[in-house]
Amino acid sequence: MLKQIFLIAAIVTVASCGSIQAPPYDKSKEPENRVNYAGIEGVSQMLKDKDRAALKDKTQKCNEAKFSLVDAQASGESNTIQKAEELVAKLCE
Repeated sequence: MLKQIFLIAAIVTVASCGSIQAPPYDKSKEPENRVNYAGIEGVSQMLKDKDRAALKDKTQKCNEAKFSLVDAQASGESNTIQKAEELVAKLCE
Protein backbone atom coordinates (compact mmCIF):
# COMPACT_ATOMS: atom_id res chain seq x y z
CA MET A 1 0.00 0.00 0.00
CA LEU A 2 2.81 2.38 0.89
CA LYS A 3 4.51 1.61 -2.44
CA GLN A 4 1.35 2.51 -4.34
CA ILE A 5 0.98 5.84 -2.51
CA PHE A 6 4.65 6.64 -3.15
CA LEU A 7 4.27 5.74 -6.83
CA ILE A 8 1.16 7.90 -7.24
CA ALA A 9 2.85 10.81 -5.44
CA ALA A 10 5.90 10.49 -7.71
CA ILE A 11 3.75 10.45 -10.86
CA VAL A 12 1.78 13.50 -9.73
CA THR A 13 5.01 15.35 -8.89
CA VAL A 14 6.58 14.59 -12.27
CA ALA A 15 3.41 15.58 -14.12
CA SER A 16 3.09 18.86 -12.26
CA CYS A 17 6.74 19.80 -12.90
CA GLY A 18 6.14 19.64 -16.63
CA SER A 19 3.11 21.90 -16.43
CA ILE A 20 4.92 24.86 -14.83
CA GLN A 21 7.71 25.06 -17.36
CA ALA A 22 8.22 28.52 -18.79
CA PRO A 23 7.69 29.06 -22.53
CA PRO A 24 10.91 29.09 -24.58
CA TYR A 25 10.54 32.83 -25.35
CA ASP A 26 7.83 35.48 -25.48
CA LYS A 27 6.48 35.23 -29.02
CA SER A 28 4.24 38.27 -28.60
CA LYS A 29 7.20 40.66 -28.16
CA GLU A 30 9.47 42.08 -30.82
CA PRO A 31 12.94 40.47 -30.92
CA GLU A 32 14.53 43.67 -29.56
CA ASN A 33 12.27 43.56 -26.49
CA ARG A 34 12.67 39.89 -25.55
CA VAL A 35 14.54 39.27 -22.32
CA ASN A 36 13.75 35.77 -21.09
CA TYR A 37 14.64 32.63 -23.02
CA ALA A 38 14.28 29.06 -21.76
CA GLY A 39 15.43 25.70 -23.06
CA ILE A 40 17.01 24.76 -26.34
CA GLU A 41 14.32 26.43 -28.43
CA GLY A 42 14.75 29.63 -26.42
CA VAL A 43 18.52 29.64 -26.88
CA SER A 44 18.07 29.04 -30.60
CA GLN A 45 15.67 31.98 -30.82
CA MET A 46 18.02 34.15 -28.75
CA LEU A 47 20.81 33.54 -31.27
CA LYS A 48 18.48 34.40 -34.16
CA ASP A 49 17.41 37.59 -32.37
CA LYS A 50 21.03 38.61 -31.77
CA ASP A 51 21.91 37.96 -35.42
CA ARG A 52 18.94 40.05 -36.51
CA ALA A 53 19.95 42.91 -34.19
CA ALA A 54 23.55 42.80 -35.43
CA LEU A 55 22.41 42.90 -39.07
CA LYS A 56 20.05 45.78 -38.33
CA ASP A 57 22.86 47.70 -36.60
CA LYS A 58 25.27 47.06 -39.49
CA THR A 59 22.67 48.21 -42.03
CA GLN A 60 22.01 51.38 -40.04
CA LYS A 61 25.73 52.20 -39.83
CA CYS A 62 26.11 51.58 -43.57
CA ASN A 63 23.23 53.92 -44.36
CA GLU A 64 24.70 56.62 -42.11
CA ALA A 65 28.05 56.26 -43.89
CA LYS A 66 26.34 56.61 -47.29
CA PHE A 67 24.59 59.78 -46.11
CA SER A 68 27.94 61.11 -44.94
CA LEU A 69 29.35 60.40 -48.40
CA VAL A 70 26.51 62.30 -50.05
CA ASP A 71 27.12 65.25 -47.70
CA ALA A 72 30.85 65.12 -48.45
CA GLN A 73 30.21 65.07 -52.19
CA ALA A 74 27.90 68.03 -51.81
CA SER A 75 30.60 69.97 -49.97
CA GLY A 76 33.14 69.21 -52.69
CA GLU A 77 36.09 68.66 -50.34
CA SER A 78 38.20 65.83 -51.77
CA ASN A 79 39.74 64.89 -48.40
CA THR A 80 36.31 64.53 -46.79
CA ILE A 81 35.00 62.59 -49.80
CA GLN A 82 37.92 60.17 -49.60
CA LYS A 83 37.36 59.54 -45.88
CA ALA A 84 33.63 59.05 -46.45
CA GLU A 85 34.30 56.59 -49.30
CA GLU A 86 36.65 54.61 -47.05
CA LEU A 87 34.02 54.53 -44.33
CA VAL A 88 31.38 53.29 -46.79
CA ALA A 89 33.75 50.59 -48.07
CA LYS A 90 34.46 49.49 -44.51
CA LEU A 91 30.87 49.46 -43.21
CA CYS A 92 29.00 48.33 -46.32
CA GLU A 93 30.89 45.12 -47.15
